[in-house]
Amino acid sequence: MGKNIIEIYEDEEALLKKLNASLTIKLPDWMKNLEEGDRKAKLLSYFDSSKLGNPTIMADNVAKKWLELNYLFATDFVPKRKPGIGMTGADIRRVNPQNRNAKYLTTSIGLYAFTLKALRDFRPIEPTQEEYFINYERYDLQISNIMSKLEELIIKYPKLEKIKKQLRDLSGYVGFAPTYMPSQKFVDGLKDLGKALKNISEKDKKTRAIAKTTTELSKELERYSSVTQQMVEIRKYHKRIPYISSDGFVRLDSPVASGGLCMVTFPGYDDCYECLPSDSALFFLASQTGSLANLGVAPIIGAGETQGEQYIMHVPRKHFFEEVQKEVNERNTTEIKQVVEIKQNVLEKRIDDIMEDEILGFRTSAKQGDRVIILSPVISEREYTKNKDYLRAHYYSPENLDLHGFLIEMDDRYIPYDDKTKSLMVANVDKLADHGKIK
Repeated sequence: MGKNIIEIYEDEEALLKKLNASLTIKLPDWMKNLEEGDRKAKLLSYFDSSKLGNPTIMADNVAKKWLELNYLFATDFVPKRKPGIGMTGADIRRVNPQNRNAKYLTTSIGLYAFTLKALRDFRPIEPTQEEYFINYERYDLQISNIMSKLEELIIKYPKLEKIKKQLRDLSGYVGFAPTYMPSQKFVDGLKDLGKALKNISEKDKKTRAIAKTTTELSKELERYSSVTQQMVEIRKYHKRIPYISSDGFVRLDSPVASGGLCMVTFPGYDDCYECLPSDSALFFLASQTGSLANLGVAPIIGAGETQGEQYIMHVPRKHFFEEVQKEVNERNTTEIKQVVEIKQNVLEKRIDDIMEDEILGFRTSAKQGDRVIILSPVISEREYTKNKDYLRAHYYSPENLDLHGFLIEMDDRYIPYDDKTKSLMVANVDKLADHGKIK
């Protein structure tokens, strides 16, 4: 379940233990055999340690707008199916020529448009992937038996080694994006192996059964690899491909383009600890603060104006997804404008309940050249006011995220995210989902 700000500080030891477990760089396989002294283990970490910092305060009006935008335009619902959700992000920038010191939270409409489009374009694939996941354990056992038999036969029939190379990896990819489905190369390898084993079985009757199993499995798995082309279409405009997660969502685990965003969402979880920095987030932060200089990693400069700090935001699961899905099921609507209206109705009733006793995310920061990462819970003004006696008693002082507002980048200009902008996006949500933009 979620944790409020007091629970975060009361759980400091466990929280930092969980974060510290991620600070060591994951070594590639070729380095794992090196002697410990050769690794220079101290250098092969993003940071040496972490500490829990003061709470970072986001204005209530900005927090509500930020959550609302993500709930409305980075989620997808269809009747009797799994709710969909995708990662988005934002920058903190000075974009007002009349007030050069004013910082704004800014995001691009494209981050939401292409997220919504990808979730929608995945829906025809969803039943096929779900069926594959249901049958995966059976397939895995069959493949294991086939590979064991193949190892035995290679000794007698060395030409099978070439086919074995085709079967190295079951998983498919489109570019660097995993499909979470069998690769066409693997399926073709099974086909070739089935034919080869059939020929061998004419001399060796013991291979007859495995030859039949291999051929039948190749035909079954081809039904799943055949949807790869639809995934290729999604990959043309997005970095990743949606997939069915174990917690009952259709998830999209990356913004359409990060561009060094200083703020990203890890949405749809009850537990805010899911918003602790990922391996890639730690890499960016360590690079920006010079923590990886001894490994020859050049600093990475992001698009925002927050070098040395990042925000990973929590978009809570509670209330919203269950209640929207229930109403979508009852109305049996696939009309995207009607779905957005349902989302709006739920948010009007529930946004305060969603924010109650929740943190908004974590701010991670480090000083230049310092190998200590500071983890600061991000909370709304009202959550600080509610808990300020506890925070003061424990000497935690608020650090305000001093933002003048929340802006949407649309048509090469920034406009306030207000009721007028929201109405424009709602009125054109079908265009966002179909074209990735408002035409």
